[in-house]
Amino acid sequence: MSKNTLEKKNNCFFGNEILPNFQTRWRATLRQKESIPDNYPNRIGMPTINAKSNAGKYFVEFASSSSVHGLNHLVARNRHPVEIVLTVFFVLGALLCLIILSLLFWDRYQNNATVIVVDNNRDEFEILKPALFICPITNVNLTEIPNVFKKHGVEHTPEAEEFFVFLGNLTYENMMDTPIFDKVPANKWLEILYDLKKYIPSNILKENDPYETWVVTERGACLATRSVFAVYATLNYWKTDNWTVIPEPDKLPSYDYSNEGIQINVHVDHTVLTAILDPFDLITYNTAMTEMKQKTILSAITSMSKIKTKQNVKELSVHQRKCKFFNDGGLRTWPVYTTNMCVMECRMKVIQDKCNCRPHFARSIGP
Repeated sequence: MSKNTLEKKNNCFFGNEILPNFQTRWRATLRQKESIPDNYPNRIGMPTINAKSNAGKYFVEFASSSSVHGLNHLVARNRHPVEIVLTVFFVLGALLCLIILSLLFWDRYQNNATVIVVDNNRDEFEILKPALFICPITNVNLTEIPNVFKKHGVEHTPEAEEFFVFLGNLTYENMMDTPIFDKVPANKWLEILYDLKKYIPSNILKENDPYETWVVTERGACLATRSVFAVYATLNYWKTDNWTVIPEPDKLPSYDYSNEGIQINVHVDHTVLTAILDPFDLITYNTAMTEMKQKTILSAITSMSKIKTKQNVKELSVHQRKCKFFNDGGLRTWPVYTTNMCVMECRMKVIQDKCNCRPHFARSIGP
């Protein structure tokens, strides 16, 4: 291969690699560099101004290579002052809009992160059978007073009988009229009233409900059925200072949509107040209740709806979703959280702050 042939091949990227010696390869490289014109651009992009200081060089390098659109025009050569002013204006305007949009999206994520979607497709939901609470009115069995007083070592006097009959029918409206009685320690009142409650037969719904139990409420002792959280309001749970959280059952009684107009029969021997509630909640004094009198047939039609929460909503913080779940806790007198439990605890706190006392139907807590 001739020398001219080799020099012609110098334009190829491998030309100087196969030349016979180092000097020949070096001369070929120099001739290739000399053939490049002086005004040939030595970088990608538009030409930039020449900065003198290190800070200026850094800014020029950053602006010319940054992915932020528009910064490279600030350091381009031969720009009119008006062009520079307009460039600065649009870059700052775009940056301001970006900040505003980011703040709007962040605020929406923090304060309005959830969306409620109404779905009337019944096949997508499983409506649980509601809990039933039955609270006798005038909830004191007068015939049991002698035996109960004897059991608890209480002297059977007219004053003692009047006091506990009044406590058995206590409401927030007549609480200020409670008679003065100091013959029995206050920590025994609830146990005595519990033993004096009127009788309601068990298995009242004929379902062999494992959650049926008597609970302590703001309306006195009430019989609760189908209520998973009823255990947290039982006298025994409080007396043993139990704070165990009961695992939520995998399966609870639910309605079969193929049966239209399901009927439930309840029979009681005395006047009571009844309430239908979610199985994972307890009644409060403000819960809507229906009075059922003796020798009276009462029918009621109930419609129910259900809210289903997706997993990604559960993973949000309490502030973001604007609600709490059972395991979020945060209450001093209950091991789990529900709205009604929170209402009752807040009400007890107000009473304690106002008069430095707690009602007998409230769970005792430490100082």
